[in-house]
Amino acid sequence: AKPAEHRDIPAEWVQMMIDQREGLTRTERLGVDVFLISFALMGVNIVDLYHMKKPKDGVLHYFRQKTTDSKADRAEMFVRIEDCVRPLCDAYKGKELAFDFSTRYNDKDNFTIVVNRGIRLWIARNRLDKDFTFYSARHTWGTLASSKSVQIDSRVVTDAMTHSSKSAMDDVYIRKDWEVLWDANAKVLGLFRWE
Repeated sequence: AKPAEHRDIPAEWVQMMIDQREGLTRTERLGVDVFLISFALMGVNIVDLYHMKKPKDGVLHYFRQKTTDSKADRAEMFVRIEDCVRPLCDAYKGKELAFDFSTRYNDKDNFTIVVNRGIRLWIARNRLDKDFTFYSARHTWGTLASSKSVQIDSRVVTDAMTHSSKSAMDDVYIRKDWEVLWDANAKVLGLFRWE
């Protein structure tokens, strides 16, 4: 199998999104905000954002739908919402679910289309030389986590990404320490000015 294409974007572009988001409107604002929410939640997939249950004590709990059938732990994740991104997450707080995306959009495919359209508008606004989609938030988080400036161990990045590239026995014998993943996320988010 051919390895996945590297779809990360430069950290500078993430900072540009953070800096510009308040001045954006409608579709463009949604695209940027949803990208940043995914990034800030360790690259959570759009389908999981769409269906995510409300947080408990500031922690989101979900099972990554893409890999839930291929992992012994059903790709279970607990993600702490860091203080720096709480206002952004709260802006989309749902009544029944963590986010209100399912009340705004009738299905996750339509939601994905609108989010990616918003990202393309932002790319055009900034005349960037690379096209990317929502999924780049995940690639960017993983790349930054293992970069020289953050230096998170690759096994921790694998856990944060809910990948199954480590030994299946690890899932059976090693209990995940969620604090380790949360600390890794805090380090990645600490590369940026969020206010």
